[in-house]
Amino acid sequence: MSMNELEKIWGSDITLSYRDKMDEIRDFLLDSADGENIVGSGKEVVYPDMWEYIHSFAEDMYVREMRMKKGQLGMSVIQKRSYPFFLLTGRLAVTMETGIEEFVGPVYFVSPTGGTQRIVYAIEDCVIVTVHQNPMNTEDLKELEKYLYAFTWEEYDEFEKQKKENEENK
Repeated sequence: MSMNELEKIWGSDITLSYRDKMDEIRDFLLDSADGENIVGSGKEVVYPDMWEYIHSFAEDMYVREMRMKKGQLGMSVIQKRSYPFFLLTGRLAVTMETGIEEFVGPVYFVSPTGGTQRIVYAIEDCVIVTVHQNPMNTEDLKELEKYLYAFTWEEYDEFEKQKKENEENK
């Protein structure tokens, strides 16, 4: 798949919202999952063997390094919180609310506060690092997943509702 193919898929129905496009692509990928080339059930964070991950921890922080080979495609879960995204090396196409952007490393951006989900396509081999909040100082990836990610928009909307109620009760 080339970036142009990702652009065709992404731009195929301009009437859909960002969330709806992500849902359609997720559903397509889940329906096509074969456990080898397409992996995951949509109910967990998948760290496939095809990508090399390094998980590191510092006080109140979780650092994840991921190496993607040219031609690989990944879809993130829905992020509950803002985080910095560093592309250390390579070229990467990333879906954004405004369309598909191409990044050439070294470069970084800060993903906006909560509710983001991305599809990334490695145009070249890439090394990506993300840094996430970890106020529990846990090294348990499952516990971190509950804190950092939502797997459906309904789950994310419930998180936002609870966050707002907590802020109002302060």
